[in-house]
Amino acid sequence: MSFLEKIRTDKNFEDNSRQKTESLSRIKAVVAQKTGIDKVIEAGDCAVAFAGSKDNMKLLLELSIYKCGNNKRFLYASLDDGVSWQEDDFESAAEFEAAIADYIAERLGRTVKTVTVIDKGKVVFETYYLDADEWVLLSSETVNGKMASFLAKKLKISGESTETYTPVAE
Repeated sequence: MSFLEKIRTDKNFEDNSRQKTESLSRIKAVVAQKTGIDKVIEAGDCAVAFAGSKDNMKLLLELSIYKCGNNKRFLYASLDDGVSWQEDDFESAAEFEAAIADYIAERLGRTVKTVTVIDKGKVVFETYYLDADEWVLLSSETVNGKMASFLAKKLKISGESTETYTPVAE
């Protein structure tokens, strides 16, 4: 690698690192503002857990950078529950960060149940949170199509799961 290539690579690394760090800081601030919970577990380079413990981290958010065909860099965010976001799917970085913060804030400090139903060529994903012994619908999404239904059956993703997202202790 030539000296010029090394300088460019180092500059890109610094830019990427700064972009991830600043975005993660803004997401943490919004989650703290929405929930009143500001304790997190720093889990490495641009990764943070909003719930659980060091031995059992939950709502673990990781940010990374990816390049599109036009060599433009975008943020990619993923949570330990399999949900992910791509910055270029949003109108702005602020919308991208707000979507992530909203998702985390809706779950933090709650017991959440996810129900997946495969029914006649569609897959329905519903998420509920427990409020005073009653399940309240948080979100519902339907994916139509025989292929989605077929894949859901093959991957055996139907059913329900429950998770409690206990905030990080002192």
